[in-house]
Amino acid sequence: MMKSILSKGVVFFCAALFFLLSIGCPKGDRAPTPNLAAAAPAETVVSADYRIRPLDLLRFEMPAEPENRAELRVTRDGNVSVYLLGQMKVEGLTLVEAKQKIENAYRDAEIYVNPQVLLQISAYAERRVYVLGFVANPGPIVMPMEENLTLLRAIAAARGLLPRASSSGVIITRSTKGVEQRWVIDLGDIQKGYSPDIPLKEGDTIYVPDSKI
Repeated sequence: MMKSILSKGVVFFCAALFFLLSIGCPKGDRAPTPNLAAAAPAETVVSADYRIRPLDLLRFEMPAEPENRAELRVTRDGNVSVYLLGQMKVEGLTLVEAKQKIENAYRDAEIYVNPQVLLQISAYAERRVYVLGFVANPGPIVMPMEENLTLLRAIAAARGLLPRASSSGVIITRSTKGVEQRWVIDLGDIQKGYSPDIPLKEGDTIYVPDSKI
């Protein structure tokens, strides 16, 4: 008799356990489904006054011609190869100006009557300056896009001065159209607020000398 009662109890327990497992957890306890769209990175926002530079990558499209789309790399000479138009100079133009130039060229060549072009920055070319000498991590520093890089920021990006560095003899070298210019800067004056920070340009070289020399 006792054996029969225990057997029925085991059967009832197993049935109850199976029922609970079959209905699962309440909806409120379930982990939310990941929102892949929300996790996707946002597109790069380009300011209206950004000027196209050599080695930028442009996305070219014509909505009326779905097959006419391409990624255009700006050459070192500042040109892109445009469908049916060939090489066109776009360096120094804004996206709006480059778009209008291409549309006008299509119109003037009577290739399209009313061309509509979409032009976007797909990837920026890297801009670099070089911090050399007595800094913790000498080498190239990538300049942030659409932002100015200054002397203090470049030194910080190179992880600062070494203990034996000369902060009063920092040399900036800049080459403009083959003409080299050099400035000797007192970094201490900038740090103390006596002098303004120095804005850098692409290709500048900053050299921090040894104070022991």
